[in-house]
Amino acid sequence: MTRSGEAGRSSTRFPEKESEDPQRGVGLRSFARLRFTKGVIFVISRRAGSAAQRQRIERAIELYLRDCYRLRTAARVSELAQNLGISRPYLSRMVPAILGISLREALRRRQLDHAASLLAKTRLPIHEIALRAAFGHQGTFFRVFRKAFGESPDTYRSRVTNCE
Repeated sequence: MTRSGEAGRSSTRFPEKESEDPQRGVGLRSFARLRFTKGVIFVISRRAGSAAQRQRIERAIELYLRDCYRLRTAARVSELAQNLGISRPYLSRMVPAILGISLREALRRRQLDHAASLLAKTRLPIHEIALRAAFGHQGTFFRVFRKAFGESPDTYRSRVTNCE
């Protein structure tokens, strides 16, 4: 099934009417919802905390951030939720139960890891790294990086490249 307005993306949902799973005896809608996004099937379940769920959420975040890096756009929780086809509040409640940290924090950690890698391995200007790490603005990147690492991106780059 392809929804209008989403070229190249398809989604599979359980029917609106709950049907019984003969093996479990529970309504399918209350158990899980399938999502096909960019070649990966996500099962977004109301049962949180399994290793498989953790991997699916991490993979969804990874794929979303890859697109942000490629397009050089800021990462947004609401956009990730929309890509997965679930509400932002539901995703924001589900992720901490699975990952143990908020969705915003999970996105930021991945962005900061990517930015630190770019700082250490390339000579790209800081404003370019901010865009490539999906921060949107250089000011946001500086503020978040300094808070996480305790030093500016320039200082971090100098320290890391001098150690090698």
